[in-house]
Amino acid sequence: MGRPVMPQPLQVSLADPPDIPFELGLVPRLAIPRGVPPRPRIATAPAPGPAAAEKPRDPIIAPELSDAQLSAAIAATEQSLIVAERNLGLAQGRTLNAAQQDLVSKIRGFVESAREAMKENDWQRARTHAQKAEVLSKEFAPNP
Repeated sequence: MGRPVMPQPLQVSLADPPDIPFELGLVPRLAIPRGVPPRPRIATAPAPGPAAAEKPRDPIIAPELSDAQLSAAIAATEQSLIVAERNLGLAQGRTLNAAQQDLVSKIRGFVESAREAMKENDWQRARTHAQKAEVLSKEFAPNP
Protein backbone atom coordinates (compact mmCIF):
# COMPACT_ATOMS: atom_id res chain seq x y z
CA MET A 1 0.00 0.00 0.00
CA GLY A 2 1.31 3.36 -0.91
CA ARG A 3 0.83 6.80 0.46
CA PRO A 4 -1.71 9.08 -1.24
CA VAL A 5 -0.32 11.68 -3.61
CA MET A 6 -1.29 15.21 -2.67
CA PRO A 7 -1.84 17.67 -5.53
CA GLN A 8 0.25 20.84 -5.48
CA PRO A 9 -1.67 24.06 -4.62
CA LEU A 10 -2.28 26.47 -7.49
CA GLN A 11 -1.17 30.06 -7.27
CA VAL A 12 -4.45 32.00 -7.41
CA SER A 13 -4.68 35.63 -6.49
CA LEU A 14 -7.93 36.70 -4.82
CA ALA A 15 -7.13 40.39 -5.07
CA ASP A 16 -8.92 40.79 -8.41
CA PRO A 17 -12.18 38.80 -8.46
CA PRO A 18 -13.65 38.03 -11.89
CA ASP A 19 -16.44 40.22 -13.30
CA ILE A 20 -19.78 38.39 -13.59
CA PRO A 21 -22.32 40.29 -15.70
CA PHE A 22 -25.89 40.47 -14.34
CA GLU A 23 -29.04 42.44 -15.08
CA LEU A 24 -31.41 44.00 -12.63
CA GLY A 25 -34.96 43.46 -13.76
CA LEU A 26 -38.32 43.92 -12.16
CA VAL A 27 -39.72 40.78 -10.59
CA PRO A 28 -43.51 40.57 -10.92
CA ARG A 29 -45.51 40.16 -7.72
CA LEU A 30 -46.98 36.78 -7.23
CA ALA A 31 -49.70 37.85 -4.82
CA ILE A 32 -51.76 40.98 -4.65
CA PRO A 33 -52.15 42.33 -1.13
CA ARG A 34 -55.74 43.04 -0.12
CA GLY A 35 -57.13 45.24 2.57
CA VAL A 36 -60.21 43.05 3.16
CA PRO A 37 -60.63 39.28 3.13
CA PRO A 38 -62.00 37.75 -0.06
CA ARG A 39 -65.74 37.25 -0.31
CA PRO A 40 -66.82 33.69 0.47
CA ARG A 41 -68.08 31.64 -2.42
CA ILE A 42 -71.48 30.16 -1.78
CA ALA A 43 -72.68 27.28 -3.89
CA THR A 44 -76.05 27.92 -5.43
CA ALA A 45 -78.83 25.43 -4.90
CA PRO A 46 -79.60 23.30 -7.94
CA ALA A 47 -82.66 24.32 -9.88
CA PRO A 48 -85.70 22.20 -9.11
CA GLY A 49 -85.91 19.53 -11.75
CA PRO A 50 -88.83 17.52 -12.99
CA ALA A 51 -90.88 15.33 -10.68
CA ALA A 52 -88.54 12.37 -11.32
CA ALA A 53 -86.52 13.10 -8.18
CA GLU A 54 -86.98 9.54 -6.89
CA LYS A 55 -84.35 7.16 -8.18
CA PRO A 56 -85.78 3.98 -9.70
CA ARG A 57 -84.93 0.77 -7.89
CA ASP A 58 -82.20 -1.43 -9.25
CA PRO A 59 -83.44 -4.54 -11.00
CA ILE A 60 -83.14 -7.82 -9.12
CA ILE A 61 -81.15 -10.48 -10.89
CA ALA A 62 -82.34 -13.88 -9.74
CA PRO A 63 -82.32 -17.19 -11.57
CA GLU A 64 -85.62 -18.56 -12.79
CA LEU A 65 -86.94 -21.42 -10.68
CA SER A 66 -89.22 -24.18 -11.83
CA ASP A 67 -92.53 -24.62 -10.02
CA ALA A 68 -91.13 -27.53 -7.98
CA GLN A 69 -88.00 -25.57 -7.03
CA LEU A 70 -90.10 -22.53 -6.15
CA SER A 71 -92.45 -24.45 -3.87
CA ALA A 72 -89.49 -26.21 -2.21
CA ALA A 73 -87.74 -22.87 -1.65
CA ILE A 74 -90.90 -21.32 -0.17
CA ALA A 75 -91.42 -24.27 2.17
CA ALA A 76 -87.77 -24.37 3.27
CA THR A 77 -87.74 -20.62 3.86
CA GLU A 78 -90.90 -20.65 5.96
CA GLN A 79 -89.74 -23.68 7.96
CA SER A 80 -86.34 -22.11 8.68
CA LEU A 81 -87.96 -18.83 9.74
CA ILE A 82 -90.35 -20.68 12.09
CA VAL A 83 -87.46 -22.55 13.74
CA ALA A 84 -85.31 -19.41 14.03
CA GLU A 85 -88.12 -17.36 15.58
CA ARG A 86 -89.02 -20.16 18.00
CA ASN A 87 -85.38 -20.39 19.14
CA LEU A 88 -85.22 -16.61 19.52
CA GLY A 89 -88.35 -16.78 21.63
CA LEU A 90 -86.56 -19.18 24.00
CA ALA A 91 -83.84 -16.58 24.55
CA GLN A 92 -86.36 -13.81 25.20
CA GLY A 93 -86.60 -14.14 29.00
CA ARG A 94 -82.95 -14.96 29.69
CA THR A 95 -80.17 -12.54 30.50
CA LEU A 96 -77.64 -12.65 27.67
CA ASN A 97 -73.97 -11.76 27.62
CA ALA A 98 -72.51 -9.45 24.96
CA ALA A 99 -71.68 -12.28 22.53
CA GLN A 100 -75.18 -13.71 22.79
CA GLN A 101 -76.76 -10.27 22.30
CA ASP A 102 -74.63 -9.81 19.18
CA LEU A 103 -75.76 -13.22 17.94
CA VAL A 104 -79.42 -12.31 18.52
CA SER A 105 -79.00 -9.10 16.50
CA LYS A 106 -77.38 -11.04 13.64
CA ILE A 107 -80.20 -13.59 13.67
CA ARG A 108 -82.80 -10.81 13.55
CA GLY A 109 -80.91 -9.22 10.66
CA PHE A 110 -81.00 -12.47 8.70
CA VAL A 111 -84.71 -12.89 9.44
CA GLU A 112 -85.43 -9.35 8.22
CA SER A 113 -83.31 -9.92 5.09
CA ALA A 114 -85.17 -13.15 4.38
CA ARG A 115 -88.56 -11.42 4.74
CA GLU A 116 -87.43 -8.59 2.46
CA ALA A 117 -86.28 -11.10 -0.15
CA MET A 118 -89.63 -12.87 0.12
CA LYS A 119 -91.42 -9.60 -0.67
CA GLU A 120 -89.19 -9.18 -3.74
CA ASN A 121 -89.86 -12.81 -4.82
CA ASP A 122 -86.15 -13.66 -4.56
CA TRP A 123 -86.70 -17.07 -3.01
CA GLN A 124 -83.15 -18.33 -3.24
CA ARG A 125 -81.83 -15.36 -1.26
CA ALA A 126 -84.74 -15.67 1.17
CA ARG A 127 -84.00 -19.36 1.71
CA THR A 128 -80.28 -18.68 2.22
CA HIS A 129 -80.86 -15.95 4.82
CA ALA A 130 -83.53 -17.98 6.61
CA GLN A 131 -81.19 -20.97 6.81
CA LYS A 132 -78.44 -18.77 8.24
CA ALA A 133 -80.84 -17.45 10.86
CA GLU A 134 -81.90 -21.02 11.73
CA VAL A 135 -78.31 -22.27 12.09
CA LEU A 136 -77.31 -19.34 14.31
CA SER A 137 -80.45 -19.65 16.42
CA LYS A 138 -79.59 -23.22 17.40
CA GLU A 139 -77.38 -21.64 20.07
CA PHE A 140 -80.55 -20.88 22.04
CA ALA A 141 -82.36 -24.18 21.36
CA PRO A 142 -82.58 -26.66 24.22
CA ASN A 143 -80.02 -29.47 23.95
CA PRO A 144 -81.59 -32.91 23.22
